[in-house]
This record gives sequence, structure tokens and C-alpha cells, in this order.
Amino acid sequence: MAAQVGFRKILNDVIDGPSLVERLKVDLNTAVTNMKPGRLVKKGATDYDASMNGAWDISNNAPIGWLGYEKANANFKPTTIDTAYAAGDEVPVHNGSGFRVRARLASGQNLAKGRVVTAAADGEITAGTIGTNDIVARMAESVNAGGGAADAWVISEI
Repeated sequence: MAAQVGFRKILNDVIDGPSLVERLKVDLNTAVTNMKPGRLVKKGATDYDASMNGAWDISNNAPIGWLGYEKANANFKPTTIDTAYAAGDEVPVHNGSGFRVRARLASGQNLAKGRVVTAAADGEITAGTIGTNDIVARMAESVNAGGGAADAWVISEI
């Protein structure tokens, strides 16, 4: 039997490894279509709200963490890791560095393992440039999202 190389992707969560977890509420004024586990979120109307993160800009879209799944309160936990949270839901937001996240790579991107990424629209990630963008993670695997947005395991840096 051959040994498995690399890391083992978990199937029932979007976070792998220790992180700091903050419990926030989904901002009542945010579009929730893409408020899915593994997406980047930003501060909402208050420090206790999370809102859908957009493309990074220092004035209002700096990401504060990644939406979690497994540590969600049972009353608010989505049916699957691909289901969006609703407005007003209590959500786990993970932050810190060194843990893996099953993030969403924006359509049109083809990134190799080790490449730095930054925030894109709808809480997704896209190629980043050190010194130009706020780097949120590094690719933990090579992913080609040329045919549409795709799941991508990354190593958090926020």
C-alpha cells in the first residue's frame, strides 16, 4: 500500500487546524447569497456583525476572518458546508495564521501551491502581490478555476 503524501483534506468542515474563533452575527444589511463557510468576511455595522467581504481596499473591505462551519451553533448551522448562512445568524469567524481553510478561488484564476492570495468579491480569493495587496493566505494546493470559481485549500495569514 502506498503512503499518502501531502495533507489530508477534511470533508466535513472548512477549517483544519487551530484558530481563534469569534462568534459574530451576520449583518442584517448584507447580501447573504455567498455567506458560506470558507468565505472571507469583514466587519459589519458593528464590531459584533460580519458582512460579506469584497475585493480588498484598506478603507472598508479589510477582511477580519473566515466563516466557519463545524463550530457553528446548532440553531444556525447550515445544512452543508456549501449552504449560506442567513441574515441574523450567529456564525463562527476564524482568524489567525497557520491553519488551513477550504476557501473559494475566483473564476479565471489558475494558481500554484505556495502562491499568495488576497480578497476578491463575494468573500472569494484571487492572486495577490506582496507589497501591493493585503495577503490573506497562501495556496496549499494548485487549483485551476479557469472554468468557474473552485474550492481551494489555503493556509491562512490573517
